[in-house]
Amino acid sequence: MVYICDMMEGLTAHMGDEAPPFDLKVRRCSKSNIYILQPIRNAVIHKCHETRVVLGPVTGRLRLSECRNTVIVCAARSVVVADCRGVVVHTLTPQRPLLVGTRTQGVTLAPLNIHYPKLKHHMAKAQLQSHINMWNRPLHLGIEGVLSGACEVMNPEDFQLLVIPFTQTPPIDGRPPLLPPGLPHEFAKSVEEAGKYVSSFRAEVRDADLSPDQRAVLQKAIDAKFKSWLRETGKQRELDQLEKLAVTLKYERVAKTTAI
Repeated sequence: MVYICDMMEGLTAHMGDEAPPFDLKVRRCSKSNIYILQPIRNAVIHKCHETRVVLGPVTGRLRLSECRNTVIVCAARSVVVADCRGVVVHTLTPQRPLLVGTRTQGVTLAPLNIHYPKLKHHMAKAQLQSHINMWNRPLHLGIEGVLSGACEVMNPEDFQLLVIPFTQTPPIDGRPPLLPPGLPHEFAKSVEEAGKYVSSFRAEVRDADLSPDQRAVLQKAIDAKFKSWLRETGKQRELDQLEKLAVTLKYERVAKTTAI
């Protein structure tokens, strides 16, 4: 059993596939980002708030309990959500997600939104197949087949790919991103349309007859809007955490080199 507990405004990342799958418990983490990119036997996410947890494929059960405003990204054999509020679950699963508990409210189900180099290999080890996917067919205990206020399915227009910064090479302009396995057509189309919009905007700016001063004003406005978006979405906090992680890794490499 691996425990990640009581993390506050932190970031942790682990990647690998040589070790056998293990049980994982993430408990009482707040305003943090957690990446465990390797096959996992069973995973429990308990009492986490304003946190994002990204996991490799779970061969058994993924269970969320008493979480608030948290995002979970994981393919799993089965998914259980108990007494959670305001959580988003991006998943690929061959079984219907199970919602239980009287306090479950505001759960959003969405397809898997990540792709990393070893994902398909990890899914094969977990014996999960992308064409068997029941992510959007939740089962309410005692209310089979009914979508109530406790749960909704994400609109394709709201879907965004999640880029894992330390596993992927920088994107090449004009080349479409690698799509997650099992992504439904309407969501893939939404990603494609978003990419076309960005390319169109870049072309308009490039071809516009703007003076250097006008381009500077436009760039300043774009930068201000982008920074505002980072703050509003909490992504600025993640960037700060990544910067701290990069500094830590740099010092570790220097220390190893010095020791040698």
